[in-house]
Amino acid sequence: MKIAVIGATGNTGANFVEQALDRGHLITALVRSPHKLTIHHLNLNVIQGDVLNADDVARTVRGQDAIFIALGTGKVPK
Repeated sequence: MKIAVIGATGNTGANFVEQALDRGHLITALVRSPHKLTIHHLNLNVIQGDVLNADDVARTVRGQDAIFIALGTGKVPK
């Protein structure tokens, strides 16, 4: 399955990407900062962009079977 992931550099997103790749899925991840994505895999396509840019999102989700969104607001204050 081809899966677009938005929010792949956070904890939830990165865990999802790892598990999906382990199961043989093809992942396209939209990230602002590619250097923050420490996962490297032949089935991982990284697109540098911004979720607030409609063209970047459209480029990421085009041709995908599913979309996984793991956006967060950053660290939660205590």
